[in-house]
Amino acid sequence: MSTAYVPRPAFDMTFGVLMIAAGIFLWFSAKDEHSQTRADRTDRTAPKRSAFWTVRDFVDADGMHYHYEYNKMIGIVLSAFVGFVSSLLGVGGGFIHVPALTRLLNFPVHIATATSHFVLASMALTGTLVHIARGVFEHGVRRTAILAMGVLLGAQIGAHLSNRVGGKWIIRGLALALIFVGIRLIWPEV
Repeated sequence: MSTAYVPRPAFDMTFGVLMIAAGIFLWFSAKDEHSQTRADRTDRTAPKRSAFWTVRDFVDADGMHYHYEYNKMIGIVLSAFVGFVSSLLGVGGGFIHVPALTRLLNFPVHIATATSHFVLASMALTGTLVHIARGVFEHGVRRTAILAMGVLLGAQIGAHLSNRVGGKWIIRGLALALIFVGIRLIWPEV
């Protein structure tokens, strides 16, 4: 399916409504990372998980301890869905991926954000290389290099600041950004 077959006003309206709905959902469902998660509630009497379940327990470079578990099969299906929707809409998919990782797979917000960025970087690099190989990317190489430098710098600053901001406020910041962009898509003159 190609977006060339979807009229631009219908595309903008659909995408805008989707972003506003996602933003509203994120705003009201944001929770503190310190609140109890499914992984925290598991104990020795919990039922044995299938082979598809993975448990992660580690301490990051800043000394933050993370313990969570997720179902790999849900992750695979989720990633395929995010890849399809993000390709259809022409976006990175982070606005779908981060909430899905936190809500459906029980990832802590900081881990979900980093995972989403890694997936986005891989997809963007692959897409860029394909465009370069096909010869349709002649004028965008310089712009892409400048953007890549900005992203690398911004990612380091964002990672440093995210340790000072709770997961709830990171999600609420994403929610506000989604709502704002959604409104701009529906009413471009705003």
